[in-house]
Formats: sequence, C-alpha cells, structure tokens
Amino acid sequence: MKRYILNNRWMLVLIFLIAFILAACNISLSFAMGKFTDAAVGLKKEQLILYGLLSIISLILIFIIEKTDIFIRNKCIEKCIVSLKEDIYKSILASDDELEDSSYYTNIIVNGLNTLRTDYYGNIFLSIGFILKIVLGAMALIYLNFYLFIVISAISFLPMVINPILKKNVGSKKIRYVEASKEQLQINTELFEKIDTIKMNNIKQIFQDKVIYSERKLEKSKFENDYNDGGIASLTKFLGMTSQIMCMLVAAFFVVNEKLTIGGMITSTQLLNYIFPSINLFNSRIIIIRAMENLKQEIEKILNYSVDKSVKEFENGDIIFEKFSVCFGEKILFKEADFLIKKGEKVAVIGKSGKGKSTLVKTLMGINRHFTGDIKINKVSLRDIKKCSLYDNIAYAPQKPVIFKASLEDNIFLFNEVDMEKLDAIIHRVNLNHLRGRMLNDADHLSLGEASRVAVARALVRDSKVLIFDEPSASLDPLTSKLIEELILEIKDKTVINITHNWDEEYLSKFDKIIKLE
Repeated sequence: MKRYILNNRWMLVLIFLIAFILAACNISLSFAMGKFTDAAVGLKKEQLILYGLLSIISLILIFIIEKTDIFIRNKCIEKCIVSLKEDIYKSILASDDELEDSSYYTNIIVNGLNTLRTDYYGNIFLSIGFILKIVLGAMALIYLNFYLFIVISAISFLPMVINPILKKNVGSKKIRYVEASKEQLQINTELFEKIDTIKMNNIKQIFQDKVIYSERKLEKSKFENDYNDGGIASLTKFLGMTSQIMCMLVAAFFVVNEKLTIGGMITSTQLLNYIFPSINLFNSRIIIIRAMENLKQEIEKILNYSVDKSVKEFENGDIIFEKFSVCFGEKILFKEADFLIKKGEKVAVIGKSGKGKSTLVKTLMGINRHFTGDIKINKVSLRDIKKCSLYDNIAYAPQKPVIFKASLEDNIFLFNEVDMEKLDAIIHRVNLNHLRGRMLNDADHLSLGEASRVAVARALVRDSKVLIFDEPSASLDPLTSKLIEELILEIKDKTVINITHNWDEEYLSKFDKIIKLE
C-alpha cells in the first residue's frame, strides 16, 4: 500500500513542506504570546504592540495554511485510492482464476477501500504533520529551557508505553467489522436478486430473520469498532491531559524558582498545548494504521492474483479431449473420455441433464481449469494457450447470457464499433427487431428466449474460428427454435459445437458428428 504514496512523492513533499510551515507558524505564535505577556508585565507598550501584531499575523497564516494542508492531503488520498482501484480492477480482470464470491470483491472495493482511505492513508498523511509538530515543538522547548524539556520528555513517555497494549484490541475489532460487512452484503445481495423466488415459496420470514440478524451483527460490530476507537481517543486524551498538567506544574515550579519568566511559562504552556495533543493523536493514529494490516493483506491478495501464465497463441485446428475428466467432490464426469472434433466440423452434443454438457464446453472455453487429462487445439495443450487469445478465437453463447444495461446494438457487438449492415442482418435473422432502439437493463427484463437470441447474435457477429452454443433453442417457441437451429446449421468454414436438447434424428443427421454423454 505504501507504493501508492511513493508514486505521489511530489505531493508527499508538498504535504511535508506545508506541515513544516504550519508547525513553524504555531511555534512563532507560542513565542509571540510569551513575549507580549512579558512586555505587559514589564509595561513595555511598543513590544506589546509588536508581539501582539505578530500573534495576529501568525493566526491568519495558520488559517490559510491549514486550508491548503487539508486540500493537498485529500488530493493525495484521492490519487492513492484511484491508483489502487485501477490496479484492483486490472488484477481482477486479468486473473486466471474464477471469481466465485462477487460479494467479497464488492465488499473490499466499497467498504474496505473506504476504511483504507480514512484509517490508513488519511492517518499516514496526518501523522506527518503530528511528527513535525512534536519535533519542532520539542526543539523550541529545548531552546526555551533545556531542563524543562528533560522533565517533560520523561512525563510524556507514559502514553507511548500504553500504545502497544491497545494495538491488538483495535485490530481484532476492525477485522470483525470488515467480516460483518461482508456477511451483510452477501445476504442482502441474495435477498434482492432472488426476492421473487423467496416470495413465491413463502420463505419471507426465513430471509427476513437472516437479514435482520446480519444487520444486527453488522451494527454491533460497528458499535464495538467505533466505541473502541472513541475509547482509545478518550484514554489517550486523558493520559495526555494528565501529562500536560504535570508539565505545567513543573513549569510553574521553574517560575517560582526564577528559572523561567511568566512569559516563558505562557510559551511553554502553548508549546505543551501543541506537543501533547500531537503526541496523543499520533499514538491513536498509529494504532489505527497498524490495525489495517489484515485489510491490507486482503487487498494485496487481490492485487497479486495469478495472471494468465500461458504463453502460446491460439491456432485453429482439431480439438482433442484426451483422458478427460472433471471432478466435483465425489462425482466424476466423463471418466477419462476421449473426443475428437475436427477443424470445421459441426458437432451436436447431447445427453441427459447433469451429464456435464455445459461443463464440457466451459472447460474448452478455459472457464473451468480444474480437470484431469488434456484438451489440445491443433496439438497445443489448452493449458498453454493464452486466455485472451482463446477468447479472441472462440465465441460462446451460454444458456444464461449476461445482458448489459445498454442498447441492443451494444449488447450484440459488446461495445465495439457496430457494423450496421451486419447488425441489421443478424437482428432480422434472430427475430429481435422488436428490441431495436430499446435500452436493455438485464436478463430479468427480457424473456429467456430473447436473452438466448441476443447471445446467439453476439456469437455470430464475431469473426471467431470456433462457435459454441449451449442449448440456444431451449427457451424458444417451436418456430423461433427452428429458425435458430437452421441459422446454426448454415454457418460455414467454422468449427461449431452445439449443445442441444433436440434429439430428433432428422435434425441430428445434419451434423457432422454427435457426441452423446452417457
């Protein structure tokens, strides 16, 4: 996570310079207040006016610089988070693994990064200012009275001893809060995605109880997290105030013993007001920053997801399944099966439900990589072919296609440049003219048949070497089903794999080969 800060090193330098100037202005104010106090005690009007004006100028500068400091810090945080999000999205999209738990990634991006924004990056940049305030304040105190500085340093050691004790407790509270956020997001996503099924099966109360339980758990963990943060802030404030009063008593003792003027006591008090809150805030911020370790590790896992390590490009040719098996727990599909699909063949894949028809083509598409045996395309193992090259050359129309919130044209050409002549022809062929000009929201706003035909059109407009159709006519009326079946059979000079539930002998005879999964 630190690399995103270092990538904005010039802004980091600017934050340091602004914090340095701000600290210097506050110290100048402390000395000016001490000086005009001594001037008042000594009845020196000119010095009183001079140091009074210096105090007012310091206050104005502090106001202007603080606003600049807030702007620069937030701008730097923005750049860090934007860069981090870019890398997260790149890593997820480049990952060679299936992303099974979408709520996990959503929780990290929505809740995790917001927590990182405030509790990690925000506190790191604030801590720069605190460190400069403490260091420059301490130097000013040494200049004022070295012995006073020694005593104050010994007293201020107490909060630093307690700091490590608090760290572990804060970290555990942060972890529980992130986990509760993830659980709540999962149950809410399931509720809203499946609300019609929940209502129709009269299990509303079950899901209501689950949602309320997850919300209560989230709010409880949030309460514990916020209460813990507040408790630490209160404790560090108490310790700081205690130390500060003790230091003021020491300063008063120095005045009584004529080791310090009254103005010097005012200056030392102002410096203490400046140093101690900075020490307290720095301590509490460090605790919170270190408590981010687990969240940072989760984000690093996403950033370091395995990318496609395959090196070979797709070359069209025969597709061979050798001793091919897929295991789902104790269930084994195919059991070392051998299939041959020659280049340019039209192949129908048939079989009863649960025999692995969709699994077969998903494995060929590289979606499922958990298989034994091998799949070779033009004598090259599927495991060695780059996924991006595979996807460029194989078009896949799944049973349940994803419909984007976009026009029919963009859903078919997938946001690439639209060839209007090709588009008009394909929309007419798949009988989707009634959707022209409409904004499609998702598959729920289309019939299963319409969504299936969008997927077929999407596959047909691509210049792919291999076309895979997963039961494209399953949800269609007889007339439209026949239209799609004929359209697939008319495809030329491409390898076509069609999973079909149509076992009609006349229809199957039109394919070059039939693979029946037993």
